[in-house]
Amino acid sequence: MRSIDFENLESVLLDAILKGAGLQEMFDGVYSCLKLPLICFDTTFHMLAYAFPRPFYYSNWEEIAAQGSASESVIVENNYLEYQEKMYEHGRSQLFDSGTCEGYPQACGPVMAGGRLAAYCGIMVEDCLTGDALKANDLLARASARLIQDRHRAERGGAVERLLINNESGPAEAESLSGALPPPYAFVIFSAEGRGVSTLEYIRGRLCGADGGAVGCLAGEERLYMLLGGLSRPGEIKERLKQLNGIARLYGVRAGTSDIFEPLEEMSERRGQALLALSAGGEGPVNTFRAKYPVIVARCAVGRYGREASSLPALKALGELDCGSDCEYMRTLRLYLKNFRRPAATAEAMGLHRNTVINRIRKIEELLGADLADADTAAAFQLGLELRELAGGGEGGHGHG
Repeated sequence: MRSIDFENLESVLLDAILKGAGLQEMFDGVYSCLKLPLICFDTTFHMLAYAFPRPFYYSNWEEIAAQGSASESVIVENNYLEYQEKMYEHGRSQLFDSGTCEGYPQACGPVMAGGRLAAYCGIMVEDCLTGDALKANDLLARASARLIQDRHRAERGGAVERLLINNESGPAEAESLSGALPPPYAFVIFSAEGRGVSTLEYIRGRLCGADGGAVGCLAGEERLYMLLGGLSRPGEIKERLKQLNGIARLYGVRAGTSDIFEPLEEMSERRGQALLALSAGGEGPVNTFRAKYPVIVARCAVGRYGREASSLPALKALGELDCGSDCEYMRTLRLYLKNFRRPAATAEAMGLHRNTVINRIRKIEELLGADLADADTAAAFQLGLELRELAGGGEGGHGHG
């Protein structure tokens, strides 16, 4: 196994940085030095540079070189993002020789530009020492980061971060952004939920490309803040929500969206709406503030007034009796109160005999220690049931009316 001439490699890298070479030019120079296959692609698996003979024996790299990027189906099927997250978490190059890399040992690692994940680069180990390949790839990653950072220094990424995260964008920056991304807007927050930075950066790249109609940046390692623009066309909001749901479901993340708004001065309030929608949870991967408003209000009430506001002890006990039985006390009570305490209407809604409902209500009154004929008592339990349902307490029974 041969060793790498690091003195020569460092000279090639330094020369490329000093003269401000393009990434591809630097990779060509490094390949002449190492005689080992090289590749670099961004967080959306779009090719930035490569150096190896074509067609290449490793199909995954060959596809990126031939098509300019990896297809989404291949990314998902081969768990690419899991590999990339391992690189990011490790913080430097690692040896990959299993899964899709089995039989093709390669030193791969993250390219961190300005403290943020910008790309990935790799070296096929082939006939060199593994330790040398790992060290060489770390050097290549740092040099690549410098060129990428220099290239993007004048772009508006910093302005987007100041606006979306810190709310510190000045009038000139806000005007520039609104020109590139016209109103009306919606604020969106994606949560990684253990999927990691690589997944969030991939989603950001997918949605915030040149024609993406959005700008975004990562807030720490667990959230992606995004501003969608140009939502004035009829049906545009519905289409964008469908797109967000598809991406969130495919990559196992969740998101919350704000109401539609226009002045960028409302950014702070709309960010709060998106965060509340995200925290409200639900069956779908993407929740809108408007759809989750009742749940948000109920949870705020619970937080302010205590759990008793939505879970009267008597109702909690009644719900527990429903568990594992067919008595449906909670459903019967809810429909009875909803139908203005009329046994016949309740029986019809439940498909039961009127006498069955009457007997069940008597049992419920006995269990609650309350007289539901009293209007105030009935109103209190009806409110308790509604708040309990909004707060996620459910009915405790098997059926739903």
